[in-house]
Amino acid sequence: MKCSYVPRIRHPIHSIALVLGISASLLATTGEATDLSIAGTANGSSAVLTVSDGYGGAIRSFTYRGKEYINVKDLGREMQSSVAFDYYKECYNPNEAGNNLHTPSQLLSWSNAGNVLSTFTNMAFWLAPGQQGVCGGGASSAVNTTVHSGLVFEKSVQFGANGVPNVLDYRVRYHLNESHGYAVFETLTAYLQPEFVDFFTFDPRTSTLSRLDMPTTCYDIVKCQYQGLPVIAATFPGHHAIGIYAPVPPTGSYGAYKRSQLHGADNFTKWNAVYVESPTTAGTVYERQLKVPFGTVEEVTNAMRAITGVPLIPVFRFYGLNDHFLTLTFSEPGSSYAFESTAFRVHASPQDSGMMALYRCYNAAAVDHFVSADPNCEGRLFEGTYGYVSSYARPGYEPLYRFYKNSISNHLTTTNYAEGINNGYAYEGVQGYAPMANY
Repeated sequence: MKCSYVPRIRHPIHSIALVLGISASLLATTGEATDLSIAGTANGSSAVLTVSDGYGGAIRSFTYRGKEYINVKDLGREMQSSVAFDYYKECYNPNEAGNNLHTPSQLLSWSNAGNVLSTFTNMAFWLAPGQQGVCGGGASSAVNTTVHSGLVFEKSVQFGANGVPNVLDYRVRYHLNESHGYAVFETLTAYLQPEFVDFFTFDPRTSTLSRLDMPTTCYDIVKCQYQGLPVIAATFPGHHAIGIYAPVPPTGSYGAYKRSQLHGADNFTKWNAVYVESPTTAGTVYERQLKVPFGTVEEVTNAMRAITGVPLIPVFRFYGLNDHFLTLTFSEPGSSYAFESTAFRVHASPQDSGMMALYRCYNAAAVDHFVSADPNCEGRLFEGTYGYVSSYARPGYEPLYRFYKNSISNHLTTTNYAEGINNGYAYEGVQGYAPMANY
């Protein structure tokens, strides 16, 4: 079906470039693509972020602790940004890296001065003129009549945010050259290697890490989930992870996606932060800041806490070997244990004289990890301190119930009294009162 399309006045790219104060001539690209990188150090390990003119200045590589994070099978992947206008979906869809016929966007300028990676790019439309694709808005093929959009996309990226070294401070600016009634800004997307199969959400208000299941098929064979909380993608069992947090919450959603039913490079996982705006005006700049923590799952969670101003420490709950294992370190339990939830939260230090410490204890003979208020661990092995909770009931705190199941020699500490009773555990009492949210 032929789409109805009213031609719009497009500002010539050279004029836009001159207004922005950058060279109107494109960067020279002869032979193989040229790379530009910045490097950082976090938690004693080096990280390198690399862009390429062969990918329109989009990030084609991010390595940390020897692990490559980014999937670059085609110009629709990478770590990059895009926008779609007027419900046309990919049929009017400027894309930072390039189009699906392997033509890169035009890289106008780039720099890594001061270890800050900066790029200006004339975004290519994802579809070439006349090409069919996944359309909306009454279109059946590309609405654009040119390969490049004339929309100049600007970004700056550096290591470190809010004093936290294992976070990318990522800032994007779309220099809008046309007016539109509706726009979907995919301000940042990271296409990841297919082994990043575990997805989690992090709730900044409650310091809660939760597993994110993706039962829905969004398109083709891609599973997805859209929701309002920051997303973390990780390898199993959590040694490599990367998340996204937006100080201004997305007006669309945070998204998580997984395609893992095929073999080889066609598989991928990804997350993004999407904003929906209506309308948008030519000559204006649409800008957003994103923060991208990386490391192990617990390092990413701790970074999320730091950049969101969250003081509470999550205690992760795992189950395996008939043992409820509560730990501050996500990757500690190993493959014999499955992550269940954030059990509760603790303070890093006493907030007042009504606080008490909770200790991690272990009965090796029974393979039973348990929580105790006794620093001597009730005669068992002391393994450390979780943190501090209230010794009495107060607003904003919830009781921690302790149970024991003799048949499997297993302790359970939970905020849900019914969980223990309904699963055949004997109630032992309240161990303290954990903070529910960040007050």
